[in-house]
This record gives sequence, C-alpha cells and structure tokens, in this order.
Amino acid sequence: MRPAALFPLLLLLATPGCPDPTLDAQMNALPGEVPGIPKGPMHRAGQPCTDCHSSYGGRNPVFTVAGTLFQKPTSRVGIEGATVHVTDVTGDTRDLVTNCVGTFYVTDDDWQPAFPLHISIEDPASGLGVTMKTKIGRDNSCASCHVDPAGTDSPGHVYLTNDPTVPDATPPPLDCGRGR
Repeated sequence: MRPAALFPLLLLLATPGCPDPTLDAQMNALPGEVPGIPKGPMHRAGQPCTDCHSSYGGRNPVFTVAGTLFQKPTSRVGIEGATVHVTDVTGDTRDLVTNCVGTFYVTDDDWQPAFPLHISIEDPASGLGVTMKTKIGRDNSCASCHVDPAGTDSPGHVYLTNDPTVPDATPPPLDCGRGR
C-alpha cells in the first residue's frame, strides 16, 4: 500500500470516536460553571448531567440516570434529602437521595436500568410527593426534557409543588456539601 493511501486509515484509527454534531452542540450550549461551586456533585444543578457524564461526553463518573429536583416551578432552590424512586421496566428500583442542591444520580457501575423508567418523588421534610405521569422512554437526564422555561416543548424543571401557600425553601450556602 502506498504511504499516501495509509494516511486516511491512520487518521481514522487515531480518532477516538465518531463525532456527533447534535451532542457536541448540546454540550457547547450548556451554561458555564457557577463561580464558587467546584466541579463535583453540586455543580451545574438543573443542567442535563448525562450530556457530559456519558461515554460520549467523557466525564467520570458516567451516569445512567441523573437530574435535579427543585421546590417549585418558579424556584431555582433545590430540595435536599428527597427520595427519587426510579423503577425500570423489569421492576428493579433504585432510591436516589437528593444532595444539598437537589441533584441525584446513579452511576453505570451501580445500575444499568432497562427503559422505560417510572419516577416518583417523596420529600420527608415537607411531606410533599409527586409521581411523573409519563414514563421515561430513552433519555437518562431529566433536564433533557425538563428545561427552563416551561413551554410547548418542556414542562419546565422538575419540582415538587406549585402550591403558592407552601413557603419558599431556603437556598443552600454556596459551600454546601463540602466535607461530606
């Protein structure tokens, strides 16, 4: 084989994977990091975690299900200590507890759920709970469908109540979760 004919083959072998313009555009469109919040379980609350935390996105750990739970549709305050019950089509269930910014996730090392998924949420602190009316057919990041603002293409972010009589939650300090 001539050296000039080998170049395209070598280039193909050196490329880590096939680019996906849609996923690349999604990741490039994400807002940046919030100042004062280090990378880790508290960063980028409310964003589609699995865009980056996937085999394609290259961030570890890889998540099989991830999201953020907020108190109200108009609030950006996450709910800490709520339990997100995720049940796959086989009946296998995981109970994921939200951290101080409302984020929850399960890694691919811990669970490989079979889609579709059913979701229900309970918050023992407030006594509130909600069950998602539709099943999750394929996307493992809540924020892929639950984007702000709410509109014809999205119900808005995941929240516990739209009851105006429920007092607003107190935002966590910027350093919540450090040392845990």
